[in-house]
Amino acid sequence: MQALSTKYAMGISIDQVRDYNKVIPLAEGEKDQRIREADGYRLKRINEAEGDVARFSALLAEYIKAPIVTRRRIYIETLQDVMPGIRSKIIVDEQTRSILPLLNLDSQKGERP
Repeated sequence: MQALSTKYAMGISIDQVRDYNKVIPLAEGEKDQRIREADGYRLKRINEAEGDVARFSALLAEYIKAPIVTRRRIYIETLQDVMPGIRSKIIVDEQTRSILPLLNLDSQKGERP
């Protein structure tokens, strides 16, 4: 076929058709892969959201039973998550007039908080 198109000077290259026949299945495979990835991401987000809703509902039920205790527990749990990441800690007490820096026992010798 290429010989006929060259003979009649049609300016058509048959090789391009072969390349498209190779590219189309690859593009379809990539499309299918991206669709599967998107479905997986969608399911992951749905499961995370449902888990968050379940945790919130359980926390709400406990809060309704004992609001003061639950509020304090949430505060303490948050501090347990946040405090290890803070390098320098300062304690402010309502009864004292100055700021008390917390002694950092985890630091190496020679370092200052």
